Amino acid sequence: TGCADHWPALRRWSDFTYLKRRCGRRLLPVEVGEHYMAAGWKQRLQTVSQFIDDYVLSPAPAEKGYLAQVQVFEHIPVLKDDIETPLYTYLDNDDGDCVVNAWIGPAGTVSPCHFDKYYNVFVQVVGTKQVRLFAPDQAQYLYPVSGVMKNTSRVDVEAPDLVEFPDFAKATCTGVTVSAG
Repeated sequence: TGCADHWPALRRWSDFTYLKRRCGRRLLPVEVGEHYMAAGWKQRLQTVSQFIDDYVLSPAPAEKGYLAQVQVFEHIPVLKDDIETPLYTYLDNDDGDCVVNAWIGPAGTVSPCHFDKYYNVFVQVVGTKQVRLFAPDQAQYLYPVSGVMKNTSRVDVEAPDLVEFPDFAKATCTGVTVSAG
């Protein structure tokens, strides 16, 4: 939509030397493994520079790494200068609080099918992201995990096991590709 074309992040963050220079020494937890629902998934503390070298710039990383589920802008406030939080994100928000997150991952990063428990304004800063959107009435076909992860589906939507999850075949979604800006 171009709603963020004026953000400095769109120019700066694709230059990994910029990110290394601005915040490369900061230590953050990195998700390591296929995704947070996969066997063998773990978290590892790494500097932002190590993360970029090991997972983003490496032509053949030994494992996948994803900087997610961490308040990046609280740990690295200088990066917040590169974005702008739209005023409309504060609408219908009685406490005036707005949480701003960033996820940083290499090409091919996958998140399990899930829903967030809060409203989102999603902006892709670098590259593209494939997203499948399921309407709320499709939740009955998505086989949620029980317990604390109940916002996550047990179905691998990339390769669904229709023997284990037969009702997933009834689910309909809209697939979109989100590009920078």
